[in-house]
Amino acid sequence: MSLSSVEHILKNPFYYGHFLYRGELHQGSHKPMITKKLFDKIQQALKDNGKPRKKPKVKDFPFLGFAKCGECGYAITAEKQVKKSGLEFVYYHCTYKSKTQRCSQRGFLREEKLAEQIKEQCQKVSLPDVWRDRFLDKLKMWENENRQTSDLFAQNLKKKIEELKTKIIRLTDAYLEGTFELSEFQQKKNGLTSEKKTLEEKLSDFERKGNHWLELTRNWIIEANQAKNLASQENFSR
Repeated sequence: MSLSSVEHILKNPFYYGHFLYRGELHQGSHKPMITKKLFDKIQQALKDNGKPRKKPKVKDFPFLGFAKCGECGYAITAEKQVKKSGLEFVYYHCTYKSKTQRCSQRGFLREEKLAEQIKEQCQKVSLPDVWRDRFLDKLKMWENENRQTSDLFAQNLKKKIEELKTKIIRLTDAYLEGTFELSEFQQKKNGLTSEKKTLEEKLSDFERKGNHWLELTRNWIIEANQAKNLASQENFSR
């Protein structure tokens, strides 16, 4: 396939459940293949990336991208050194990519020593059992408070969707009465239809996920409480 054909597919609203007819956006009766949210991300990606970029090679260094240099703030990189004896060692150091500051941290840190430092830090931030229980009790209070807020949020979304439907109907009536030219009508209607689809997906995601952040917070509390045990494991890739 030519690049222009691929671009045409990626820009086609048909895949999120709409279609263009004579320049006007309509909601289709077919089942969408992707969400409007994903479609919008694709359009932004097409805009941001005029040319395809090569994917960087994945390097097998567990702490790559984990930390930044404490002096210049740039990323920490890693490299493998093979001794004459055949032994392999991994060293971490600053990337020295700052163009405004000369980083003085020219030393290297062995992966084993870095792992020990990370273990120590994990143990320091481990959440005590008493704090865990207090945080979980507070989380229950938030859950009760957010039930009412969630209902109000969903009602507001539904209200906005209905308002957009009304605007589309009024706009169509105005066009039929000759108030708008075809091009102006299409532009306004396409914008309202796209906005309505975005709100509909937002409502659908909210009803499906609910207060998902509360569950994420609960998981964080439990994992922070287990940080000391996690630090004792040797599988750093996890």
